[in-house]
Amino acid sequence: MRVLHCIGQYLPEVVGGTQLQLADLASWQRDRGWQPEIFCVAGPGTEPPGTVTAGEYEGIPVVSYHRGMPEPGSFRELYAPREIARAFERHLEARRPDLVHIHHLSGLSPDLVYIAEGHGVPVLLLISDLWLQCLRGQRFHPHDRTICEPLDRHRCLECMRPVATDLLAEPPIVDRGDGQRVESDSLRRLHAWEADMQRTVRACSAVVVLSPSHRRIFVEWGAPVERIHVVDLGLDKLRDFEPQGGSRPVRKIGFTGLVIPSKGVHLLVEAFRRLARPELELEIHGEIPVLPGGTSYEDELKTLAAGSQQIRFFGRYSPDRVGEILRRLDVLVVPSLWWEGYCLTAREGLLAGLPVVTFGLGGLEALVHAGEVLQVEPSVESLAGGLARLCDEPELRDRLRRGAGRTVPTVADSSLEFERIYRLARAG
Repeated sequence: MRVLHCIGQYLPEVVGGTQLQLADLASWQRDRGWQPEIFCVAGPGTEPPGTVTAGEYEGIPVVSYHRGMPEPGSFRELYAPREIARAFERHLEARRPDLVHIHHLSGLSPDLVYIAEGHGVPVLLLISDLWLQCLRGQRFHPHDRTICEPLDRHRCLECMRPVATDLLAEPPIVDRGDGQRVESDSLRRLHAWEADMQRTVRACSAVVVLSPSHRRIFVEWGAPVERIHVVDLGLDKLRDFEPQGGSRPVRKIGFTGLVIPSKGVHLLVEAFRRLARPELELEIHGEIPVLPGGTSYEDELKTLAAGSQQIRFFGRYSPDRVGEILRRLDVLVVPSLWWEGYCLTAREGLLAGLPVVTFGLGGLEALVHAGEVLQVEPSVESLAGGLARLCDEPELRDRLRRGAGRTVPTVADSSLEFERIYRLARAG
């Protein structure tokens, strides 16, 4: 089968969970005798704008369209650039794949779906976060740090105003000039974008989400219930990991992953300080990016940690160091405050045999139901209490270690499930 995988940016330019999981799937398909290929968009500056380059990554052909700096003439051009759609169509006509597998529409264009379907090529859309419902991707409000439930497009404009172009700068309701209060152009653009995303999802031959909770969220939003499937992504790395044996006491508590407010690291720092146990250390591994609007989460975290010699920030790490980092830890905390789609870091911790503490939101809910993690309420008090239990109850630590990772599938498991869904999509 000839499968054209599409993603905004790819390895080695961008290293993220989506890129790494695509690499695993494409390698499995190649080893099965298929012909996977990757179409991606390269960032500005590497080649002249409009250039298409062909190469490969780990033996998989990669075609990169080099985009210039975007100059949108309309709001839709921001998320559906015509130049990328035209480049994709030219490549689709040249390669004539059996199926198009889109791994994220951000950085691409929803028009890829219509172009492929128009050429008689079925499309599988993988939805790994909430970007189709929220321009920030997580339905997590950065000001009050709560989940946006229900969706309120008036509130969306408030959220987007610090980072949006002039196209979303207006308040939701404006004075028309004759005393009438009407919807602003900004609000109408946001409604049009949502309707565009809903049409795109309904146009796909198959849609895949990564957890039952995200299936519920997208069905409620309008995704076609008969064509939306759940695939639990497989992991092969750390399968041979040898965890520390015995009921050793807890000394190092850790966090791994991108350090942003929706990941709840501020609650972890506060909970750790509330424990007030001098024998413990807290290690935070991961990049702390500057937030949209220029605010600094790093400054906030370091203020919370000020004066403590027990809290250390290690910064960004490469994926090949995950095992080394996890081997240092006794407990992994995944305090995500948004509805995670999958959460790679939690599953890495489980495969490393670590007790994992989480709030159990979104895709983490499945791990709670399987009894593989310790769930606590999303608050400083509850998190501190859960950590204290793990420190004081060796039986609890042992129970979590024994069950850790038993429900995490292999890459072959999830790849076979994708194959099944491909055949359904091709059968119509």
